[in-house]
Amino acid sequence: MFTATVRDEDGSKATGLVGCLYSKGVKTVLATYGSEDAVVAGAVAHIRLAGRYVAYSTRTTASCKASCPPDVDPNTYSVRVHDLQRRRRVRLLTTGEVSAVALTQRGGVAWLSGNQLLAADGAGRRTLDAGTIAGSSLRAEVSIVSWVRDGVERFTRLR
Repeated sequence: MFTATVRDEDGSKATGLVGCLYSKGVKTVLATYGSEDAVVAGAVAHIRLAGRYVAYSTRTTASCKASCPPDVDPNTYSVRVHDLQRRRRVRLLTTGEVSAVALTQRGGVAWLSGNQLLAADGAGRRTLDAGTIAGSSLRAEVSIVSWVRDGVERFTRLR
């Protein structure tokens, strides 16, 4: 994973997040942000690699010409999963602000948004748990996601 100057969808220069699966040696542009003519500015965080998959969270902030009205949140949050071997996006999930992400080797993803632990995999999108969950406790190993809520470790298998 690295950043580089790439061409945005409209052809303008932008900064891009690029992934490469070494066994294939082919680079894939995962996200672009910060183009010179952009109406939005973006940020990428919580980058996770597992096997041929990469997951990360994004925050996109719309630029208001003056100041945004008080009832408008200019931020849009998402969690994205890409398959580097097939060079395609597997999931694009709109969500609230993300504080932690875990990724399984089969491309299942779990993320913490506020006090909710959410997941998406072959079975669809769902809420795994809610409450006081320590973001630093969210982990994935092969196909199992684990976390700690109220001092008790919990886990589930993602498909």
